[in-house]
Amino acid sequence: MIRETRIAPLQSATIHATVFEDNAGTYFLVRNQRLTSRTKYFSAKWHHFWSLYPKEFSIVKCPTASMLADYLTKPLPRAAYESNRDAVQGW
Repeated sequence: MIRETRIAPLQSATIHATVFEDNAGTYFLVRNQRLTSRTKYFSAKWHHFWSLYPKEFSIVKCPTASMLADYLTKPLPRAAYESNRDAVQGW
């Protein structure tokens, strides 16, 4: 005997996310929701997040020193690298 499985319809997101951002340009772009001479080359389709902010996510300005994954994404001086590595990995 074969059972028919019904799939429930998609529902809206019920989670509110918080984005911690240390990039001033990104923070400005999200908060002010306008294109400038520096951002005019971005296609409008990439700005879909404007319809989601602040209903589904909020953005918080975070100092670079608090961004623990920096040692994985950019070159850092040895002291900053070791400090981030210690905070994330414990060694």
